[in-house]
Amino acid sequence: MSELTEYTVWDAPTRWFHWINALAIVGLVATGLVILNDTALGLSGSGKITMKSVHAVFGYVMAANLLWRFVWAFFGNRRSWVPHPISAGAVPSS
Repeated sequence: MSELTEYTVWDAPTRWFHWINALAIVGLVATGLVILNDTALGLSGSGKITMKSVHAVFGYVMAANLLWRFVWAFFGNRRSWVPHPISAGAVPSS
């Protein structure tokens, strides 16, 4: 039986970026749908304003996260931009 070798393709900060981005997108979609269907959901005027504020916060989180990712791409470690060829599954030439 051959042993499997584990390679780290992306570093932890890059993984954090992707998860924060995914959660921000889910939050933006959810709050956007609530704002869109405010009448059907019985949302009051002040509730709609609150939902718009929460929606804006999710947008700011996503924008700050994107800015952080750009900074990390240029000033992070060697795996923050492009994965190492061996880690990505490429076969080294003989």
